[in-house]
Amino acid sequence: MNKKNAYVLVPTIFVLGALSALFILQNMAFNQQLRAQTRLIEIAKIDKIQMIVSTQVYKNNETKFNFDEAKVTVINKQIKIDLGKRIYQRELLVK
Repeated sequence: MNKKNAYVLVPTIFVLGALSALFILQNMAFNQQLRAQTRLIEIAKIDKIQMIVSTQVYKNNETKFNFDEAKVTVINKQIKIDLGKRIYQRELLVK
């Protein structure tokens, strides 16, 4: 049996193991970044709804709204935003 083959095989396994670990870490970082961006988009939608509802309540004194995918109710200067599976509470921006 030739001993040189083992000398080539062991570093190759280490290099492949290191590359696999780097790939897994990169994938974890990408997924974390994707979750953060999704959360920012959701917060931006809620902020936009809050601004629109606040102006509509100030102008027209309405208390119930329907947007693209959100149902909004205003009770005692509190905005209840039902967006998909989550419900958010915000304050009116105008007094």
